[in-house]
Amino acid sequence: PECAGLHDRLADGYVERARHRFATARELPGTPEAALHVEAARELYASAVVHLEAELLRDPDAAETWLLLGEARGALGDRQGVLEAYERARLTDPWLGEASLRLAEAIVSIGGTGTSRESLARAVDLYAAAQRVDALQERDFAQFAQLLTRLGNFEAAGEVLRAGIDKTGSANLRALEERNNQSVEALRSREARIATLSGREKTYEEAYLLHLRRQYLKSSYLLQADLNENGFHDSMWKLLAMNKEQMNQLEGFIDEYRNREEISAQSWRSLGQQFENAGKLEAANAVFSVIPSQP
Repeated sequence: PECAGLHDRLADGYVERARHRFATARELPGTPEAALHVEAARELYASAVVHLEAELLRDPDAAETWLLLGEARGALGDRQGVLEAYERARLTDPWLGEASLRLAEAIVSIGGTGTSRESLARAVDLYAAAQRVDALQERDFAQFAQLLTRLGNFEAAGEVLRAGIDKTGSANLRALEERNNQSVEALRSREARIATLSGREKTYEEAYLLHLRRQYLKSSYLLQADLNENGFHDSMWKLLAMNKEQMNQLEGFIDEYRNREEISAQSWRSLGQQFENAGKLEAANAVFSVIPSQP
């Protein structure tokens, strides 16, 4: 235990063998052999964790060791542990771009499609930190831009993609930039059209634009205020439901509107079908379960 550096060398060996096992498993998808390689890799990572943690007791400022610990914990499914390890790597060496990238990727991976806006914004800040130290490669630029579009900031996504093209000359990034430019133009056209509208039509278009930009809370405020003041409106009501689902508040929305006589069974069915078509089966089932008996 007192032998300086021995834990470090042992951990490196276990990690390299684990990576090799995972790489072999990826070449054998869906086979019993792949499952065996994955299990072996996890056992190797578990051994690596023991030595990495011992090495960090000796040298808690070793940023690269924290990165390896994050990788190993991630492979073992320790979600909180991987975040803590990458956070420590960044604190130890704020200029280590790889630590920012890995932490951003872990935040988004753990959250999946349900990652909160706050977590997405944190990941964006981490990608920006990595970009400042010139740590982004082609794949990173693409993922950074995708996060910005998930936040509705298509203009900033375009800037990131242009920076990536300048650095890498990637044809893939050029294709992403073209699609992003189309989204920006569509949004700007809608913004220009809103200036020509009035009344409920204008309110709906403003709310829908906010929805497209993933500003679900602001959009919901507009829709809720209009529905309270002017009564039921099918399109506004459905857009409000979509916003609430994105904010994980669909249950409250259903409770609020399920007994409203002015909302027909057909409107509920149409809303459920809308969620179903979008692949949001849990939301669709929640809506279908409260369809009233009246037409």
